[in-house]
Amino acid sequence: MTSFMELKDQLVIISTLLALISDQISVLSNQVSISPELLVGKWRKLLETKLYQEKLLGIVVDEAHCVVKWGLTFREAFARVGEVRTMSLNHAVMALTATSTSDLRNEVQAKLALRHHILLAHKRICNKFARAYRLVKNTAHYRRWFGAYTSSRAAIVKRILSACYWGVRRNTVTYSINPSRCRSNWNAFTYKGSKTVFLCPSFHSKGIYCVRSGAPTKEGILMHEWSHAFGRTNDYTYGARDNQNLARTNPGRAVYNADSYEYFICTTRRRGSEGKAVVLSVCVSKPNLFSSLCCFLFEFLRVL
Repeated sequence: MTSFMELKDQLVIISTLLALISDQISVLSNQVSISPELLVGKWRKLLETKLYQEKLLGIVVDEAHCVVKWGLTFREAFARVGEVRTMSLNHAVMALTATSTSDLRNEVQAKLALRHHILLAHKRICNKFARAYRLVKNTAHYRRWFGAYTSSRAAIVKRILSACYWGVRRNTVTYSINPSRCRSNWNAFTYKGSKTVFLCPSFHSKGIYCVRSGAPTKEGILMHEWSHAFGRTNDYTYGARDNQNLARTNPGRAVYNADSYEYFICTTRRRGSEGKAVVLSVCVSKPNLFSSLCCFLFEFLRVL
């Protein structure tokens, strides 16, 4: 049998039927059929490797309705299949089911991160961290969110922004969709040192791109959470008024406050073309036959 590592391209098929028969992996004609349990278990480390990312052709989720119907009760691994998709944001994903209503389809799209809004927000944050790093200067904008300027505190801000930039850029990061640990007033959460951000139901109703008012958006929320994970920031205050008050009264804490970074980055004045939102294609940047077919089907179904 040809091993996974010897093949140039791989199509990963998440199969419920195979899982019901046996938890074995079959490799045929550049196709890997695998159960959800193995995919989020033993194979998880493999999925994070650079070699996997290079050889992955696309992901197919068969009987996709099981992600919703079984994920919270019968087989919890189904609820985590969306994590695999967010680890492969530049690859095409196709969900197949013959049992679908409009509401169920929306739930499946959310669980599998098929809505491209997460991808659009994620693709912007790396450049945003880099741009914010260059704006750490003794300006009114800096003082508004981090307080009185000193070289030592500015160095802390730069260190945290740099950690976020390289953390997102160098690591395979994961977005877990609607985990059970979410609370009703949470948009998202993560842990210091984690490579996963957990996106709660309210996250999906937010706009994609940062707005000058500083209102919560997907882009801002992701930057907030990655500042926790890679920059090891804390939550001292939330919202424009409290963040600015923290900057005035306790700048030593402000430079470690996650929400201050979200506001510092999202409310930065833009000039020229930098102020225009860039709408990216839902199709992947390096298309292949499978991804092109997925994109064609997406555009076709969208106009029906």
